[in-house]
Amino acid sequence: MPSRQFLNLPAEKQEEILRASLREFAQHGYNGASTNRIVEDARISKGVLFKYFEDKESLFMYVVDRALQTYTDAFPTRDVLSYDSPFEWMKDVTLRKLRFSKERPLTYQLLMRIAKEPAHPVYAKAMGRIARASEQYLAQVAAWLPNDGLRDGLTWKHVFALVNWITQGMVDQYVARLPEVVDEDFESAFELVHADLDLYLDIIRRGVYKEEGP
Repeated sequence: MPSRQFLNLPAEKQEEILRASLREFAQHGYNGASTNRIVEDARISKGVLFKYFEDKESLFMYVVDRALQTYTDAFPTRDVLSYDSPFEWMKDVTLRKLRFSKERPLTYQLLMRIAKEPAHPVYAKAMGRIARASEQYLAQVAAWLPNDGLRDGLTWKHVFALVNWITQGMVDQYVARLPEVVDEDFESAFELVHADLDLYLDIIRRGVYKEEGP
Protein backbone atom coordinates (compact mmCIF):
# COMPACT_ATOMS: atom_id res chain seq x y z
CA MET A 1 0.00 0.00 0.00
CA PRO A 2 1.18 3.53 -0.66
CA SER A 3 1.92 5.87 2.21
CA ARG A 4 -0.50 8.52 3.43
CA GLN A 5 1.79 11.10 1.82
CA PHE A 6 1.07 9.61 -1.59
CA LEU A 7 -2.66 9.39 -0.96
CA ASN A 8 -2.69 13.04 0.09
CA LEU A 9 -1.19 14.14 -3.23
CA PRO A 10 -3.48 15.80 -5.78
CA ALA A 11 -5.15 13.17 -7.97
CA GLU A 12 -3.34 14.50 -11.06
CA LYS A 13 0.09 13.93 -9.47
CA GLN A 14 -0.85 10.46 -8.28
CA GLU A 15 -1.89 9.57 -11.81
CA GLU A 16 1.32 10.98 -13.26
CA ILE A 17 3.42 8.75 -10.98
CA LEU A 18 1.26 5.71 -11.70
CA ARG A 19 1.36 6.28 -15.47
CA ALA A 20 5.15 6.48 -15.37
CA SER A 21 5.32 3.33 -13.25
CA LEU A 22 2.88 1.40 -15.45
CA ARG A 23 4.81 2.34 -18.58
CA GLU A 24 8.11 1.23 -17.04
CA PHE A 25 6.85 -2.10 -15.66
CA ALA A 26 4.90 -2.92 -18.83
CA GLN A 27 7.76 -2.20 -21.21
CA HIS A 28 10.65 -3.58 -19.16
CA GLY A 29 9.13 -6.08 -16.73
CA TYR A 30 9.72 -6.13 -13.00
CA ASN A 31 13.39 -7.09 -13.11
CA GLY A 32 14.26 -4.67 -15.89
CA ALA A 33 12.25 -1.75 -14.57
CA SER A 34 14.32 1.23 -13.43
CA THR A 35 13.12 3.46 -10.62
CA ASN A 36 15.50 6.08 -12.03
CA ARG A 37 13.47 6.20 -15.25
CA ILE A 38 10.21 6.23 -13.28
CA VAL A 39 11.18 9.25 -11.18
CA GLU A 40 12.53 11.09 -14.22
CA ASP A 41 9.31 10.44 -16.13
CA ALA A 42 7.15 11.38 -13.12
CA ARG A 43 9.29 14.45 -12.34
CA ILE A 44 9.98 13.52 -8.72
CA SER A 45 13.13 12.48 -6.82
CA LYS A 46 13.92 8.88 -5.94
CA GLY A 47 13.86 9.81 -2.26
CA VAL A 48 10.33 11.09 -2.65
CA LEU A 49 9.24 7.95 -4.52
CA PHE A 50 10.38 5.77 -1.62
CA LYS A 51 8.54 7.98 0.83
CA TYR A 52 5.41 7.12 -1.13
CA PHE A 53 6.15 3.40 -1.54
CA GLU A 54 8.16 1.13 0.73
CA ASP A 55 10.11 -0.47 -2.10
CA LYS A 56 9.95 -1.41 -5.78
CA GLU A 57 7.74 -4.44 -5.12
CA SER A 58 5.23 -2.35 -3.17
CA LEU A 59 5.01 0.07 -6.10
CA PHE A 60 4.60 -2.79 -8.58
CA MET A 61 1.78 -4.39 -6.60
CA TYR A 62 -0.04 -1.08 -6.35
CA VAL A 63 0.23 -0.63 -10.11
CA VAL A 64 -1.23 -4.13 -10.58
CA ASP A 65 -4.07 -3.37 -8.16
CA ARG A 66 -4.91 -0.18 -10.01
CA ALA A 67 -4.82 -2.00 -13.36
CA LEU A 68 -7.31 -4.56 -12.02
CA GLN A 69 -9.50 -1.78 -10.66
CA THR A 70 -9.52 -0.13 -14.09
CA TYR A 71 -10.98 -3.29 -15.61
CA THR A 72 -13.48 -3.79 -12.80
CA ASP A 73 -14.74 -0.22 -13.00
CA ALA A 74 -15.23 -0.52 -16.75
CA PHE A 75 -17.61 -3.49 -16.40
CA PRO A 76 -20.12 -2.86 -13.59
CA THR A 77 -21.50 -6.07 -12.09
CA ARG A 78 -25.09 -4.83 -12.35
CA ASP A 79 -24.78 -4.94 -16.16
CA VAL A 80 -25.56 -8.67 -16.00
CA LEU A 81 -29.23 -7.79 -15.37
CA SER A 82 -29.56 -6.25 -18.84
CA TYR A 83 -28.89 -9.57 -20.62
CA ASP A 84 -31.27 -12.42 -21.42
CA SER A 85 -29.03 -14.81 -19.48
CA PRO A 86 -25.81 -14.62 -17.46
CA PHE A 87 -24.13 -16.72 -20.13
CA GLU A 88 -24.86 -14.10 -22.76
CA TRP A 89 -23.36 -11.53 -20.41
CA MET A 90 -20.22 -13.65 -19.91
CA LYS A 91 -19.66 -14.04 -23.65
CA ASP A 92 -20.25 -10.38 -24.35
CA VAL A 93 -18.13 -9.07 -21.49
CA THR A 94 -15.25 -11.25 -22.69
CA LEU A 95 -15.33 -9.57 -26.09
CA ARG A 96 -15.70 -6.15 -24.50
CA LYS A 97 -12.62 -6.82 -22.35
CA LEU A 98 -10.63 -7.60 -25.49
CA ARG A 99 -11.65 -4.28 -27.01
CA PHE A 100 -10.86 -2.57 -23.72
CA SER A 101 -7.39 -4.13 -23.75
CA LYS A 102 -6.74 -2.47 -27.11
CA GLU A 103 -7.60 0.87 -25.51
CA ARG A 104 -5.25 0.13 -22.57
CA PRO A 105 -2.24 -1.48 -24.29
CA LEU A 106 0.19 -0.86 -21.41
CA THR A 107 -2.18 -2.48 -18.92
CA TYR A 108 -2.57 -5.46 -21.25
CA GLN A 109 1.21 -5.70 -21.72
CA LEU A 110 1.79 -5.68 -17.97
CA LEU A 111 -0.78 -8.41 -17.32
CA MET A 112 0.67 -10.55 -20.13
CA ARG A 113 4.15 -10.26 -18.61
CA ILE A 114 2.77 -11.50 -15.32
CA ALA A 115 0.82 -14.37 -16.89
CA LYS A 116 3.72 -15.57 -19.04
CA GLU A 117 6.15 -15.92 -16.11
CA PRO A 118 4.19 -17.66 -13.33
CA ALA A 119 7.40 -18.89 -11.66
CA HIS A 120 8.69 -15.36 -11.10
CA PRO A 121 8.29 -14.74 -7.33
CA VAL A 122 6.82 -11.24 -7.65
CA TYR A 123 4.59 -12.18 -10.58
CA ALA A 124 3.33 -15.18 -8.59
CA LYS A 125 2.17 -12.81 -5.85
CA ALA A 126 0.50 -10.64 -8.48
CA MET A 127 -1.27 -13.68 -9.97
CA GLY A 128 -2.68 -14.42 -6.53
CA ARG A 129 -4.14 -10.92 -6.41
CA ILE A 130 -5.55 -11.26 -9.91
CA ALA A 131 -7.22 -14.57 -9.03
CA ARG A 132 -8.76 -13.14 -5.86
CA ALA A 133 -10.00 -10.06 -7.71
CA SER A 134 -11.66 -12.27 -10.33
CA GLU A 135 -13.34 -14.41 -7.68
CA GLN A 136 -14.64 -11.34 -5.83
CA TYR A 137 -15.93 -9.77 -9.04
CA LEU A 138 -17.87 -12.86 -10.09
CA ALA A 139 -19.25 -13.29 -6.57
CA GLN A 140 -20.60 -9.73 -6.80
CA VAL A 141 -22.19 -10.54 -10.17
CA ALA A 142 -23.77 -13.69 -8.69
CA ALA A 143 -25.31 -11.65 -5.89
CA TRP A 144 -27.46 -9.79 -8.44
CA LEU A 145 -29.00 -12.97 -9.84
CA PRO A 146 -31.92 -15.06 -8.55
CA ASN A 147 -31.23 -18.78 -8.39
CA ASP A 148 -34.65 -19.66 -9.84
CA GLY A 149 -34.30 -22.02 -12.76
CA LEU A 150 -31.03 -23.58 -11.63
CA ARG A 151 -30.83 -27.22 -10.65
CA ASP A 152 -31.60 -27.93 -7.00
CA GLY A 153 -28.66 -27.13 -4.74
CA LEU A 154 -26.95 -24.86 -7.28
CA THR A 155 -26.48 -21.11 -7.01
CA TRP A 156 -24.96 -18.66 -9.44
CA LYS A 157 -22.01 -18.42 -7.07
CA HIS A 158 -21.29 -22.10 -7.78
CA VAL A 159 -21.68 -21.56 -11.53
CA PHE A 160 -19.35 -18.57 -11.61
CA ALA A 161 -16.77 -20.40 -9.50
CA LEU A 162 -16.75 -23.14 -12.16
CA VAL A 163 -16.47 -20.56 -14.93
CA ASN A 164 -13.57 -18.93 -13.10
CA TRP A 165 -11.72 -22.26 -12.80
CA ILE A 166 -12.21 -22.94 -16.49
CA THR A 167 -11.04 -19.44 -17.39
CA GLN A 168 -7.91 -19.83 -15.27
CA GLY A 169 -7.22 -23.18 -16.93
CA MET A 170 -7.60 -21.59 -20.35
CA VAL A 171 -5.13 -18.88 -19.38
CA ASP A 172 -2.60 -21.59 -18.50
CA GLN A 173 -3.26 -23.36 -21.80
CA TYR A 174 -3.33 -20.39 -24.15
CA VAL A 175 -1.09 -17.77 -22.59
CA ALA A 176 2.01 -18.87 -24.50
CA ARG A 177 0.14 -18.31 -27.77
CA LEU A 178 -1.15 -14.85 -26.92
CA PRO A 179 0.82 -11.82 -28.13
CA GLU A 180 2.74 -9.94 -25.47
CA VAL A 181 1.66 -6.59 -26.88
CA VAL A 182 -1.36 -5.31 -28.75
CA ASP A 183 -0.33 -5.88 -32.36
CA GLU A 184 -1.69 -7.28 -35.62
CA ASP A 185 -1.92 -10.78 -34.09
CA PHE A 186 -3.91 -9.62 -31.07
CA GLU A 187 -7.41 -9.91 -32.55
CA SER A 188 -6.95 -13.29 -34.26
CA ALA A 189 -5.31 -14.86 -31.21
CA PHE A 190 -8.16 -13.87 -28.95
CA GLU A 191 -10.81 -14.97 -31.42
CA LEU A 192 -9.53 -18.53 -30.97
CA VAL A 193 -9.68 -18.23 -27.20
CA HIS A 194 -13.18 -16.77 -27.34
CA ALA A 195 -14.42 -19.60 -29.57
CA ASP A 196 -13.28 -22.21 -27.06
CA LEU A 197 -14.67 -20.23 -24.13
CA ASP A 198 -18.00 -20.06 -25.95
CA LEU A 199 -17.97 -23.87 -26.22
CA TYR A 200 -17.22 -24.37 -22.52
CA LEU A 201 -19.87 -21.87 -21.49
CA ASP A 202 -22.42 -23.74 -23.61
CA ILE A 203 -21.51 -27.00 -21.87
CA ILE A 204 -21.98 -25.37 -18.47
CA ARG A 205 -25.23 -23.71 -19.53
CA ARG A 206 -26.73 -27.05 -20.58
CA GLY A 207 -25.78 -28.61 -17.26
CA VAL A 208 -26.89 -26.06 -14.67
CA TYR A 209 -30.51 -25.36 -15.58
CA LYS A 210 -33.45 -27.49 -14.48
CA GLU A 211 -34.68 -30.00 -17.02
CA GLU A 212 -37.90 -29.03 -18.75
CA GLY A 213 -40.40 -31.84 -19.04
CA PRO A 214 -39.70 -35.60 -18.97
